[in-house]
Amino acid sequence: MGFALAEQGKPQEAIIHYSEAVRLDPSYVEAFTKLGDAQLVQGRLGEAIANYTEALRIQPNFVDAIDNLGLALAHQGKFEEAIARYNEALRLRPDFAEAHTNKGSALANEGRNDEAIAQFSEALRIQPGNALARENLEIVTQKIQGKTK
Repeated sequence: MGFALAEQGKPQEAIIHYSEAVRLDPSYVEAFTKLGDAQLVQGRLGEAIANYTEALRIQPNFVDAIDNLGLALAHQGKFEEAIARYNEALRLRPDFAEAHTNKGSALANEGRNDEAIAQFSEALRIQPGNALARENLEIVTQKIQGKTK
């Protein structure tokens, strides 16, 4: 039920169901991760980080939790920590376009534009329809071109 509610854009309702799922099965990694996702959408970063961390305690190589932990850290402005999480996710799944996109965003926030462009480009190579990677690539490229003029 939590998955369906989250898809409908109802994170608060989804949180109720995910919370119940992890209460009933404290080893349900996906539910901890999705609970964190719903909390992240609501800006409840500390709670999201706690749930991603719990998912990773149960299953240390769960790539979605690693990537989303990076997102939560980036939302807190902890870009270096976020980049470390994205690197970990990409070590486990090199073709994870979303992690390349997220890493690119964190790098851009750190002013590391050339590295960001490389990450967005790699995301687009893997997933040509990745609209977020394409948009971010254009923004960073324009930013660099504006500095060189």
